[in-house]
Amino acid sequence: MTIYATRKELEEEYLPGFMNRAGPSWKYTTLDSVEVLQGSVKKVHLFIQWTRYDEHERAITTQQALWIMRKIDGKWGAQARSSFAPK
Repeated sequence: MTIYATRKELEEEYLPGFMNRAGPSWKYTTLDSVEVLQGSVKKVHLFIQWTRYDEHERAITTQQALWIMRKIDGKWGAQARSSFAPK
């Protein structure tokens, strides 16, 4: 588990790792589906599926994940996620 205390940490640590995991041929990602598993006015658990595509519009990978979103100080954001996507 990795915790990013600030947006700066997220940008400096997560984003370079994402680019490495996505691979050199990655061009864009689509959100294929979202299912609400549980929710309240301040927290929701989402089951999502996404697909990454290359520059030739070919699917590279399709993955699924659980995301926990929370509303803190009036703003929604991802608090946690879990996926079996390859590193």
